[in-house]
Amino acid sequence: RKYATTSLGAILIDLRRFPEAVTMFRESLADAESLVATSPGNADYQQARLEALAWLSAALEHVGRLDDSLAQRERQLALLEPILRSSNADPDYRFQALAAHRSAGRLLASHGDLPGGLEHLRQSVRIGEGLMQIEPDNADWAGLAAAPYLDLAGLQLAASQVEEAGVSARAGCNIVDRLLLRDSTVKEWRLARGACLSLRTRLALARGTSEEARTLAKQLGSWAAAEARKAPSAESRQR
Repeated sequence: RKYATTSLGAILIDLRRFPEAVTMFRESLADAESLVATSPGNADYQQARLEALAWLSAALEHVGRLDDSLAQRERQLALLEPILRSSNADPDYRFQALAAHRSAGRLLASHGDLPGGLEHLRQSVRIGEGLMQIEPDNADWAGLAAAPYLDLAGLQLAASQVEEAGVSARAGCNIVDRLLLRDSTVKEWRLARGACLSLRTRLALARGTSEEARTLAKQLGSWAAAEARKAPSAESRQR
């Protein structure tokens, strides 16, 4: 039943039926909690609970229940902490921690807690760096590792940490540029390029280099137009 409710909840999120997704993931979490209670040492049950917490947090964020969403992420991180102390922890747990820290950082920032948000995003970046050291040529891992760099740069800009934001943006965007050289058809990487152009424009404005900002803004506009041309039209989607 747990797998059915999780799958249905994911479909509901895709359909943007977020309140129903919250209900579904609460059921999924309750099922996982029951399984863990009956067999605390079962790794599959523990993994199911961690995944349910992540999905529930995402659904709650979509309906604007940010405190509740953050609470799920904090619980997920608390459960992951002893697992990650092991040097041979499965990389999947590290990806979960990367995503959880990234989400917690954004949620804290939305509450006005910039220092707390920055710390979570720095931890997310560190986990991503560690994963890339394990498999430097793994493009999927690199794509996931780039995202917290960009989030961190944006939050550092909000905190008026302009130079630090430049370092973070450069690190994340360098990863994105390398990925696009490898394969420019991957939508997530193309969207990350848009985020990089936006960050670079904001950085130029923060530094007072208006000519550079205008040039980057034009590049951002060209990127947006190119992406719009690649998107299917409403008519084609209906066919």
